[in-house]
Amino acid sequence: MSGCTPLSHAEIHNDNFMIFLKAEAGRLTRIFRRIFLFLSVSSLYIGGSGFCKAFAGFILLGAAANLHACLSVFLTVFSVYSLNKLTDVKEDAINFPERSGFLAGRTGLILAYSLGAYALAVFLIALEKPVAIPVIFIPLIANALYSFRLIPGLPRLKDIPFMKNVFVAFSWALVCVLIPQPTRSAWMQRFS
Repeated sequence: MSGCTPLSHAEIHNDNFMIFLKAEAGRLTRIFRRIFLFLSVSSLYIGGSGFCKAFAGFILLGAAANLHACLSVFLTVFSVYSLNKLTDVKEDAINFPERSGFLAGRTGLILAYSLGAYALAVFLIALEKPVAIPVIFIPLIANALYSFRLIPGLPRLKDIPFMKNVFVAFSWALVCVLIPQPTRSAWMQRFS
């Protein structure tokens, strides 16, 4: 023989198994990338972040977590970020083409489910904590002030550097602190 050693059955099996594992790892990586991209472009991920922040607010305030209130924050954030994507179509075509692809031909659907999610958020918070209804509208009002040209001839607030950070921080902070905040009567009972 010319220096080649025959491969054993176990070695051939191991090589085939490694090829199979590499192929499956590549397939799983593509699936996870598509899932994460969908979560990102659909606003589900950021909505989930809102749920978790509200939940953390309850814990930090020492209050029992209210899942309806947390779900209301999820729906509010999901809705506002989805609506904002509709106002950012031109910018997203350049900065985030995957999002543009997701939005293409779906603006009516996105508008409908965003408004439906917001209505459900208001309904849920009204059931659990009616005093917090105005708080649920803070992100929507902030988004409107931020996204649309308020005074002709002046730039949108969105076009001014750092304004996005101010508006987003303001909205998140108010919602995630005020929604978990106990009502005045609950505070009075706690300290009586």
